[in-house]
Amino acid sequence: MLDNLIAFLQTLPPWGILLAAFLIPIVEHVFPPAPCDLLLLFIGTLAGLGTVGLIPLNLVALLGSLAGFAIVYLIGLKLGRSVIDSGRLRFLPTRAIARVEKGFARYGYWVITCNRFLSGIRPVVP
Repeated sequence: MLDNLIAFLQTLPPWGILLAAFLIPIVEHVFPPAPCDLLLLFIGTLAGLGTVGLIPLNLVALLGSLAGFAIVYLIGLKLGRSVIDSGRLRFLPTRAIARVEKGFARYGYWVITCNRFLSGIRPVVP
């Protein structure tokens, strides 16, 4: 499947590559874990080949990441703990959430900072 995505990205015009660079981080934040780092790395290779500019690519990917964070934040703001406490999301057991909250209470924002800069573990931490 990943091979098909990479082959598809190769066929896109420059504006399509920028659109993909905007949408890929949104998918990564809203639907983790997703192989978005690998896809963005490939898009960066396309920038290195001159298909698209590196600065516009970085700006668009940054905007996509901010949009993904904003979407997840707004979902959390709207739903709050009610969705977790209801037990409807079986993939988010209450014990696991309590363990995560305990980790954040102990280590604070260092967990978030390290998570953002260690791309290999980024999909696992959420």
